[in-house]
Amino acid sequence: MKGMTMRWVGILFVVCLVFIPNFSWAEDDASLLKKGTKEFGIGSGYSDSFSSNSDIDMVPLNLRYGYVFTNPMGPSILNGNFEILGEATYDYVLDQDRYGIGLSGLLRYNFLWSDCFKPFFEIGIGVYHTNLSMEGFPNDFNFLSQGGVGFNLFVSPKVAIQADFRVQHMSNAGFYKHNSGLNMTRGGLGIAYFFK
Repeated sequence: MKGMTMRWVGILFVVCLVFIPNFSWAEDDASLLKKGTKEFGIGSGYSDSFSSNSDIDMVPLNLRYGYVFTNPMGPSILNGNFEILGEATYDYVLDQDRYGIGLSGLLRYNFLWSDCFKPFFEIGIGVYHTNLSMEGFPNDFNFLSQGGVGFNLFVSPKVAIQADFRVQHMSNAGFYKHNSGLNMTRGGLGIAYFFK
């Protein structure tokens, strides 16, 4: 399942790179990530552990709310703006029939390459609780730090398909005796609605 999900994310990314420069939305129709734009999004995907003492696979469900708080800045290809997002996560842990829930704040930089295709990178931190079974990993309270890249593919002036790839680290930062930590990679697909 992991290979299939990552393959589809890769195919979608290549299709976007090839075809997106060929069309764009009329500028007066689109809010398209100007200062003051708000975002509501939902997404899912697949997560897999690495460099951890257990093999953990999850299916995430994410809800996001964001706000673009800067005007465009930067030269040429770096032209973009900053967005702050709140994200609620529910992770279903495969093979264990268990779950994880988290709440994070993210800082995203949107590259304003065209009206339709806008890549981004993002970093974030939050809190995370899970009942998964893993040696040396406490369930009560953990921090979730993450970073990744992705893109918005606008299919209309206010609706975009989102794809992203993140690296995540969960640990309790030494609050508990055991702190083995859990490292995950996550590929995701979703949809977002942008409005003023």
